[in-house]
Amino acid sequence: MVYYFSKNFRHDDLESQKIKDETFRVFTQEDFDNYIEQIEEEDDKKEVKVIKNTTLHEINPDKMEDDKDYLIIGKLCFTLKDEKDCKAKFYIPIDELTFIRVEKKAIIIPFIILLLVLGALIGGSIFWLRGCNSDEPGDDPIDPLAMDASQKEGEGDQMRTPDSDFYQESTVVPGYAEVEATSKAALIPLSNPEENTVNFVYTILVNENSEVVKSFDDAAEAAAYAKENTKQYSNVREGDAYKLEDQDGNRTTEFIEYKTEANGNKTDVIKNTYKLLYFSDGIAPGNHIDWNCYEYLGVGTFDLQFRISTYDVNTSSQCYGAIQPVHVVITK
Repeated sequence: MVYYFSKNFRHDDLESQKIKDETFRVFTQEDFDNYIEQIEEEDDKKEVKVIKNTTLHEINPDKMEDDKDYLIIGKLCFTLKDEKDCKAKFYIPIDELTFIRVEKKAIIIPFIILLLVLGALIGGSIFWLRGCNSDEPGDDPIDPLAMDASQKEGEGDQMRTPDSDFYQESTVVPGYAEVEATSKAALIPLSNPEENTVNFVYTILVNENSEVVKSFDDAAEAAAYAKENTKQYSNVREGDAYKLEDQDGNRTTEFIEYKTEANGNKTDVIKNTYKLLYFSDGIAPGNHIDWNCYEYLGVGTFDLQFRISTYDVNTSSQCYGAIQPVHVVITK
């Protein structure tokens, strides 16, 4: 079905938007909420509805398919998807009671994966990196991988750009990085792309303290110090929970990270302390679970680490791991 932007519907005092040569007026969240109240006051039988969502992804009108939905604004054509509650950038009126929600893109930075070797070179955090052999069972101390009962098919409503997937060996790892959420739109999809042949386990940690522990005149000396003091950690199962295990077999819910940072003519070594916040069970390729960040964090600004542990689907042997810093802003 094709929906058309209503150029003549109450636009005088609304915010102006421009895409290419098309200028149109839209409802901000505040305008939209006020308009709903106005309609309800005028006639309690009328109901304002959001019928579709869009990210204003433009396509050539010649490539429109009969079984899909589209939005037409002047000469421009945009793809639509089913309506699902999420944070809105603004609302586009179709008629007096019908709107299309333009989703706010929460992720704007492509995924950055920190490999073990790179971490050693720059003094950054080191998680773990180990090959996976599908023909042999792993020697990891975890029980056969418990799969998450709440997982759903698909990758969920993506809070990231399509190009933020990162290919590591033959594994596609989703990218997060910058997340904006509210108490009512707080679900972050923790997904495992369908092209993978490994199950995912997500571990999420929150930064509790950062401090400069030493300064060096030489950047190489700073990197060497960070490398020497940084431990490697694996993700292991202990009873019904996951913990971090260092190379000496010690298990903990606290992770210490050493990183280097330029400071004028000196290089500082920063010590970051993280606490284990959340772990998932296994997520199969092509599935996802929805993590409610507001439930675990509340309102505020947080520096997290998303750790993705991967396990062979046949043997449950632990394979390559990835770690990414994620900055999260949650408002009421």
